[in-house]
Amino acid sequence: MFASYPSTITTRPERLQAPQHSEKNAVPRPIKWEWPVQIMTKCALRIVLPLAMTVPAAWAAPPDLSPSSVFEGTTTAIAKDQTTPEVNLSVQTWAITAAPGSETREIPLHDFYIAHLISGQIAATVDGQTTKHRVGDYWTVKPGTTMQVKALGEIAILETTVVTKK
Repeated sequence: MFASYPSTITTRPERLQAPQHSEKNAVPRPIKWEWPVQIMTKCALRIVLPLAMTVPAAWAAPPDLSPSSVFEGTTTAIAKDQTTPEVNLSVQTWAITAAPGSETREIPLHDFYIAHLISGQIAATVDGQTTKHRVGDYWTVKPGTTMQVKALGEIAILETTVVTKK
C-alpha cells in the first residue's frame, strides 16, 4: 500500500556544513563593496551629471523672447487728414519669465505698437525711463524706439498690437 522511502535523505554535504575556520581565515572576511559602489557611482554620474550641467545652463541665459502670433490682418484707419489708408495689424503675445539673476530683455519691435499687460507684473524701460506695469495696463511705444522688459514675478504675459502702413 505505501511506497517505501529510504529512511535517510541524502543531501549535498557542502551546503549543510558550517564554514570551517582555519588559521588562515579565523576571522570572517568583510564583504567587498568595491564593485557595487563602482556600479552605483557610474550610474549616478550618467544620470546626475548631465542634469547638473543642463539645469544651470538653462538658468544662466534666459531664452530669447519669441512671440506667439494671435492675429494678422489689414484694415482701414482714419488719418489726421481724414483719409482712410489701409494698415497692417499684428497682435502677438510674449511670455516673459524671470530667472535668478536675469536682466531685462528687449522686445524686438521697431514700429509703433500698443502694449497690454495681460498677467503678472513687469518693469518696462522705454527711452531710458523705467515704469512698473500691472495687469490691465496699456501703453504705447513710438516707432524706432525699443522697449526692454523684466518680469517682477515668475512670469508675465504681454500682448502687443503693431500697426504699420501698408
